[in-house]
Amino acid sequence: MIKVNIISGFLGAGKTTFIKRLLSACEGQKTVLLENEFGEIGIDAEIIQREGFDVIELSSGCICCSMKMDFEKSIVEIAEKFKPDRIVIEPTGVGMLSWITPILQKESIKSSCELQSCTTIVDAVDYLENVDAFGEFFRDQISTADTVVLSKVQETDRETVRNVAKAVKILSPNATVVDEQWDDIKDIEFFGMIEGSFGKEYGKLFKMDFEMNEKESCSCGCGRYEDHSCSHEGYDRSRGHDHSHEGNCDCGCSCEGHDHEHRDSAQGLMSVSVVPRMGMSADELEKRLKALSRGGYGSVIRAKGFVSGYDSAVEFSYVNGRYSIYGDAKPGAHGLCVIGKELDEQGIVDMFKGSIE
Repeated sequence: MIKVNIISGFLGAGKTTFIKRLLSACEGQKTVLLENEFGEIGIDAEIIQREGFDVIELSSGCICCSMKMDFEKSIVEIAEKFKPDRIVIEPTGVGMLSWITPILQKESIKSSCELQSCTTIVDAVDYLENVDAFGEFFRDQISTADTVVLSKVQETDRETVRNVAKAVKILSPNATVVDEQWDDIKDIEFFGMIEGSFGKEYGKLFKMDFEMNEKESCSCGCGRYEDHSCSHEGYDRSRGHDHSHEGNCDCGCSCEGHDHEHRDSAQGLMSVSVVPRMGMSADELEKRLKALSRGGYGSVIRAKGFVSGYDSAVEFSYVNGRYSIYGDAKPGAHGLCVIGKELDEQGIVDMFKGSIE
């Protein structure tokens, strides 16, 4: 049987970085990555392809709803064409994980593939902001996972990391929570996360004592404590559906005996894909990223991509106002994607294609 591993996580959580480490840990196995991007330009796929791995792209839609038929077909084709040892699936950051896993139980897939694990990457820095703004599908990604890996723990204090870990355990009590810096995790331990081999040899990495009796966390999973004024409603997966009881449901949501329409899991998010002008230096790119962070082009949550500089390509990553620019990227790729709410699409296109003051 082909092993299938899902690596989920919200926009900018670090899924692609995690997958690169995971694929390296799976060296010696024939592994195919199925990449589902929210935007039209496949930035993450390009990054991983440059590492020499096989990547199949599904873009401009979400495999949990609008592209679920394409997703099912792609899994079957990958199994037949590539005959891999392992398929790693990276859903879009705004996907409902609980809508994806049942699709893998369809007869066309489970005859040759077995879902081995669901891992969700959670940004320890932006947890509170994300759970407030995108509660429904953000919580769904956590509650459906059997392993939750906290990212960017080195960018915040230990108390914050511990509070996020407690909140995650409330949403997914049976999940293993990994709160170590990724640089401290060996390849064999990355491999162990998806294999479920959490033995004593991994030491403290998989042994968290949450000591919940010291100060109880809020039961909504928001990462705050019981003594705060909490306005969160209790999480209910059924809120993701509007139901009318006619016909049969085959969407994989585990609802039977009716047709229904899913609410948009993206909750008002939109993406803008741009092929920027050639010859943009790192300094010129930084001016544009600073302009995005000031809010004049809408509420930008995530941006990523490549621009062709004067001497080499430049890669960048932007998450909630913080950004990194990497010079001397491999030449070839040229494009970027901006994701957020109420975006000024034409303004973003003009800024990256033209000049800026």
